[in-house]
Amino acid sequence: MAKSSLEVNEQKFLKGISRFISIVATIGRFLLYFAIFAVVVCMLLAPKFLKDIKAYDNKIELSYNKDKISLVKESDDEVRVYVNDKKQSKIEDMEDYDKLYKIVKNHSSKTLTNYSEAVLLIAILYIFIVSMILTHLSKLFKNISKEETPFIMDNVIHLRKMSLYMIVTLVLPIIISLVFALCTGYKLHITLNISGIVEALFVMAMSIIFRYGCVLQNKSTNTIYDNE
Repeated sequence: MAKSSLEVNEQKFLKGISRFISIVATIGRFLLYFAIFAVVVCMLLAPKFLKDIKAYDNKIELSYNKDKISLVKESDDEVRVYVNDKKQSKIEDMEDYDKLYKIVKNHSSKTLTNYSEAVLLIAILYIFIVSMILTHLSKLFKNISKEETPFIMDNVIHLRKMSLYMIVTLVLPIIISLVFALCTGYKLHITLNISGIVEALFVMAMSIIFRYGCVLQNKSTNTIYDNE
């Protein structure tokens, strides 16, 4: 009886934690939809924001509505941000500023706008793919919380699609960095995420294990029916 009670308690715990994970994944997915909306707004504002951007005399200058924003390199280790000629803050990452200065100086505002639109469009694609991972994660654990057994083909499909989407999220930043380097001549420091590869392979392996579990369960069920 104690063993049976323990199994029931474990099953309740599994279903409870599965419901929790499903809810968290669903909330995360909707938050990502808001992020996509925010990026779309940035795409709409980018042409106006970058219309008058220019770089000269160690200064990056742009205008938005009636405000003038300037990034001024005042020394070898300090960049000041000015809004309407009033000092606001300081930027300490000189390497990134120097790269940005060269990009702005060597390209027209129209070209920079096109680059920005392309980057934001790829960002939308990336966020959407991550939202799809959360969608399948939510459905996977929703199934586990409702079904008698986790070993169903629907869960195998969710795990397989999750692993494929995870691989895409690993490859996409590298493609972006290559395209950016070809367009601007400057490389982004993006490396292959080893832990991400391990996670994607783990999820793929889990899909194979779940599929094997489905096969064994079907054989067991058929054997019981045959005996009856």
